[in-house]
Amino acid sequence: MLLSLFNLATLGNLRPKNLVVYVFDNGVYSGSRISYPTATSGNTDLAAMAKGAGIENARSIRDFEDFKKAGVDALSTNELSFFVCKVEESLLHREIPRPNTDLAENKYTFVRYLERTEEKAIPFIGRG
Repeated sequence: MLLSLFNLATLGNLRPKNLVVYVFDNGVYSGSRISYPTATSGNTDLAAMAKGAGIENARSIRDFEDFKKAGVDALSTNELSFFVCKVEESLLHREIPRPNTDLAENKYTFVRYLERTEEKAIPFIGRG
């Protein structure tokens, strides 16, 4: 989220009513060996930034009960919602085997899957 803050402004301007965004924030950039703190581990508040971009229903969630109440209830509303779910850092991802495909190949595989299941062509830039 920190690397693509322009998305907040886009959402705040478009305000799609059928979208709920959940950002799971552990406060670190986790690499294969070392974790570095992000700005959200300090004073940066993504929910406040979302509100500033025009997303009225934006808030931070810090416990599971709050998630069940606000985060799940938002799925039944017809309103753009943005939730920053504060979670603890986990290192389990370091044990997951890495795929042997790159991001470009994943993109094409995903688009072909959508075309098959939705039975329509999806035009996008970069398709040859």
